[in-house]
Amino acid sequence: GGKHSMKVRIIARTTEVKGKSSKDIEADFRLLAGKMAGICYMAEDYLDSAIQNEEKAIARAAMTAKSGHHSVYDHSHLTISISGLPKILAMLLNSTNYYVTSEKSARYTVMKPETEKELELYNKWKDKLVGIISAAYPNIDEVTTKKLAQENARYMNSVFTPTTMAYTVSHRQLCYLTG
Repeated sequence: GGKHSMKVRIIARTTEVKGKSSKDIEADFRLLAGKMAGICYMAEDYLDSAIQNEEKAIARAAMTAKSGHHSVYDHSHLTISISGLPKILAMLLNSTNYYVTSEKSARYTVMKPETEKELELYNKWKDKLVGIISAAYPNIDEVTTKKLAQENARYMNSVFTPTTMAYTVSHRQLCYLTG
């Protein structure tokens, strides 16, 4: 054993908000960012009172926001549930820097386009693709063939077809996205 020993501790986790206000959530984000900044700027350990002091942590968070030391805001993450989201906006969110998303799958769920014409095209191509896939790949089972047809028929829908997704993003990235 050497003079120094490594310690590994869990210090934060993501939880459901269950009724917390957005003001309280923002305060929690700032507090954690200020404590993370304490790790960067202070000699003490994370659990020491100098870093854990909430008033000083909030002041450090404000200082780091002004100075451009935004990485301390990447420790907090927000998960947003969005339903009725036009597919094009989901595509935009999926093209941002750091994020995690769980989106309703067009492979495993039937798409619900907004117009009758889109629904007609979706169903028409879904049916045609079953025949095309079955002919090209006769050894694939019927369920897989239908799922592949369904997945590919989605391209007949508008990018404005509504979808549902959970979107998790760091506090830092959320600030960049919302300006």
